[in-house]
Amino acid sequence: SVPSEPHADVTACRLPPVSIIIPVYNAERWLDEAFGSVLKQTYTGPLEVSVYNDCSTDRSPEIIRQWAERLRANGISAVYSGGVLSESSDVVPKSPGGCGFAKNRAVEQCSGAFLCFFDADDMMHPDRVRLQLAAAQACPGAIVGSNVVR
Repeated sequence: SVPSEPHADVTACRLPPVSIIIPVYNAERWLDEAFGSVLKQTYTGPLEVSVYNDCSTDRSPEIIRQWAERLRANGISAVYSGGVLSESSDVVPKSPGGCGFAKNRAVEQCSGAFLCFFDADDMMHPDRVRLQLAAAQACPGAIVGSNVVR
């Protein structure tokens, strides 16, 4: 059976885990909206947010830590690492590696069967993960994108 509330009890759910990949560099002014839109997802399967902070010099690391706790409190797994910000004891770089580098590090630490790439300065439509996963499952091997509206 599928839980009636998003991210409630997913143990009985057969939906695949989805990792939302977020590279971050000096994104403090957008992070609250970005993470807030993750909380509004209608997908009822397991969600994970994987963030790599690419040596931000603003308040991004502090905001990421706060949101990781909030996401976890709402049943969404959260993992983060990166320059001057890590939940592990790994050695982290002291200078930015760029967006591609940050995305790759976030992918390396995630555990989802499907990946959803999401920029820190964007907001997700509430149905994005659910609809994109359905499209990916309908067309195995396809790369599923989305229309961006600003």
